[in-house]
Amino acid sequence: MWVTNDKFMGLKLIPPGAHYIHFSEKGQDYGERFGFFQYFTEGKVVVKQWNKKHQCFEPLSESDEIAYSEGVRKYEFDSNLGAYSTQELQQWVCLTNFISNEVIDRLEPIAK
Repeated sequence: MWVTNDKFMGLKLIPPGAHYIHFSEKGQDYGERFGFFQYFTEGKVVVKQWNKKHQCFEPLSESDEIAYSEGVRKYEFDSNLGAYSTQELQQWVCLTNFISNEVIDRLEPIAK
């Protein structure tokens, strides 16, 4: 779990496989949570934009997504990316080892 500030731009060193990204508004310990499944492959960069008004992630334009992805690969944002915790990595791999990208596509609601 990460508590973020205005400088936070995302996570790095995310291991390949299935992940569930969830989020809630600051100070909402027991409030509504939202989330989505994401399957990461080696070297994949996922870029989404936070919409403060609607409290959700939204896709960027294709040109912005390409520009940000290139910036990530060139380490331009590295100081603003939090490192994925490896503390529970072994347990996470055991729990998600049999969840493929196809399973996520089949189970995830259509409106992402």
